[in-house]
Amino acid sequence: FHAGLVPARAPEPLHTLLDRRSMMRMASLVARKRHAHALVTGENLGQVASQTLENLACIEAAAFLPVLRPVLTFDKQDTIALGRRIGTYKLSILPAPDSCTVWLPRAPALRARVADALAAEEGLPFAELEDQALHRITSRRIPT
Repeated sequence: FHAGLVPARAPEPLHTLLDRRSMMRMASLVARKRHAHALVTGENLGQVASQTLENLACIEAAAFLPVLRPVLTFDKQDTIALGRRIGTYKLSILPAPDSCTVWLPRAPALRARVADALAAEEGLPFAELEDQALHRITSRRIPT
């Protein structure tokens, strides 16, 4: 839903981080509505540019709930093995574009600061776009 917004008006190195911060805000709102007490992600420390300690902190600062990362220190093979064991692996390999590939900057920020992200978000209509996206959310149970 950010088509054209982030690339056109924000510093390119922050594109993926700004998109992920937006997802954290929306996930927090959905989680609150469903009476959840935390968000859970499948991030691995250092696996991609957005997953440095500094970038994870910058992204997490946009969440309204605690963010739990149970596989943070797993290597890729451990994560795959866990996915197979709990029945989520087949879902995880389905082809789907994500913000990391769609908005991939040529030189992504590796040590973003929250202040830089907030400055980049200023004046951009994230709140309106997030509200529109939240009103179009549909849910479905995926059998595992």
